[in-house]
Amino acid sequence: MAKINKCTKNKVYPKFVTNQFYIYLARMIDTILYIRVSSEEQNTARQEQNLKDWATKTGSTNTKTIIEKISGSVAAKDRRLNEVFLMQGIKRVVVQDIDRLGRDTIDILQTIKSFTAANINLTVTALGMDTLLPNGKENHSFKIVLSVMATLSELERTKLKERQKQGIAIAKAEGKYKGRKKGTVKTPIQILAKHKNVVRQLRAKQSIRNVAKICKVSPTTVQTVKKAMVLQ
Repeated sequence: MAKINKCTKNKVYPKFVTNQFYIYLARMIDTILYIRVSSEEQNTARQEQNLKDWATKTGSTNTKTIIEKISGSVAAKDRRLNEVFLMQGIKRVVVQDIDRLGRDTIDILQTIKSFTAANINLTVTALGMDTLLPNGKENHSFKIVLSVMATLSELERTKLKERQKQGIAIAKAEGKYKGRKKGTVKTPIQILAKHKNVVRQLRAKQSIRNVAKICKVSPTTVQTVKKAMVLQ
């Protein structure tokens, strides 16, 4: 690799030199700290610091944080989590809880399977467990625990939805349910005014995934803005 002299910062280097340099920097990252929350309002600072502390304590030397504010119902392949497979030198992904990976049990297990196939260890700090053993072999005990926890979590969400539906049905029967308050649904004009940067990126022919990444919003938000642009 050609040596890059800091004193000649204004010098234009051949493209292959800069490409090699950034590839080198990317290879220095060995651990991804993955954070997913469902709403834009949720603060992720404490969670990120906890994951950094855990990663450092357990041997990670250089970390990169991926934060997504998106529903867990969106498949992992359609989220930034999938970027892990495009990066070189990643040895581990650290999450706080198993449900940070998603809400669907099958999708979670498929994500873990993909990590294992790529020889990437998944650490869930709440459990203090890893998907790979120190010898690189799959931790079957952890796989069973994760499967059970993910299934229970999914069942709990299903029960919650059923209770909500029952509550709404009872309220309607008693004449107490009025539905969504008038004015809480934003008009296309209000949506476009709120997400001007998203509009600019969409008009620049960026993909939904790229717009979500650039504007730091969820793909669902980008799709909503795109629909509003069509209606407007």
